[in-house]
Amino acid sequence: MRKKTLISIIISVIVVVVVGVGFYSYLKKPSIEVLKDSKISEEIEGQKIVIIENYAYSPKEITILAGEKVVWKNKDSIKHNVFSDAGKELSSELLSLDETYSHTFNQTGEYDYHCTPHPFMTGKIIVQ
Repeated sequence: MRKKTLISIIISVIVVVVVGVGFYSYLKKPSIEVLKDSKISEEIEGQKIVIIENYAYSPKEITILAGEKVVWKNKDSIKHNVFSDAGKELSSELLSLDETYSHTFNQTGEYDYHCTPHPFMTGKIIVQ
């Protein structure tokens, strides 16, 4: 009888530990945000998303069709903007963390842009 009780206690402890470890692992999973994957250009309702993060535009270059909208979202705590290298097509205010800027490209062509406070940050939109 004592042996059965001891085995039951051991099994109960093992079950509690396994369930606890599983629950802890679930809680420690990183949260997933739709715009978090900055390595690809995501499309949401016909809009291309460019993430500004770690002093870079990601993706650095995207190709879209005329009439499509591009949205830039700043994921840095530092302010950035989107400004055309030539012309006045792109001209955003400085964007704080989680702020966005969008522009619809109606004309075909190549649009090079940069961040005015950080000119090493560059990107390109190719409109077909």
